[in-house]
Amino acid sequence: MNRILDSISVIGTFMVLFGLIYIILDLFFGNLTYMNYHLFNQTLKLKELLFSASALLLILFFVEFYLPRKSKFKSDL
Repeated sequence: MNRILDSISVIGTFMVLFGLIYIILDLFFGNLTYMNYHLFNQTLKLKELLFSASALLLILFFVEFYLPRKSKFKSDL
């Protein structure tokens, strides 16, 4: 059970960091005129693609995720 809770904690942390980095990038660079260019038949903006990729790369390169508790008993797996 602890392993499931730890996994949920890591996923939640990832989602919060992704959202914060995306919002910060949107606040600083989102108003540039070429960022509102539409891709893929008007369904996706350039800024959504660039900011999502940038946030993902920043998290993967600069944040270390780990599961804090190792189980001693097989029943906790």
